[in-house]
Amino acid sequence: MSAKKPLDVHQYVLPSGLGVRVRRFRPSEKDKNFRNAAIEAGEEATLYDLRSCELRSAVRNTLVQITEVGTYATMADLVEADQKALAEKKSIWRDVKATALEDEWDDLFDSRDDAMLIAIYKAAHEVSADDVRAIVGKALPVSTD
Repeated sequence: MSAKKPLDVHQYVLPSGLGVRVRRFRPSEKDKNFRNAAIEAGEEATLYDLRSCELRSAVRNTLVQITEVGTYATMADLVEADQKALAEKKSIWRDVKATALEDEWDDLFDSRDDAMLIAIYKAAHEVSADDVRAIVGKALPVSTD
C-alpha cells in the first residue's frame, strides 16, 4: 500500500481582505462529506437543501487556516506579511476546525467571502462541461486485441 498523498493546500485573499488556506478533499472525503450532508439535510430535504448542506459542510471542512489580524488588498500583501511574521518567529495564521467555524461563520465572513469560498470549493472539486469536452474531445480509438 502506498503512502497517502500530501494535502493539497492553497492560499487565497477573500474579497474582505481576509487570508484563508484551503485544502482539497481526497475522493473518499468528498464522498463522505456528501453522505454526511444527506443525513444532516434529512429525509424531507429538497435537492436544494441537500446541495446547500453539502457545500456548506465541504467549505467548512476544507478550510484549514485563516489570518488572525489585518486585511490584505492583494496576495503580495499577504505573502509579505506572512514572511515578515515568519522572520520574527510569529504567525499571522490560526488553525480552524469545521465545528468551530459553524458557530463563527457570520462573524468571520461576509456574504461575498461566503460566495467566494463556495466558488473556490467548486473550482477545486467539480468538473465543468468544458473540462469534460476538453478531455473527451482528445480521446483516440484504440484496439485492445
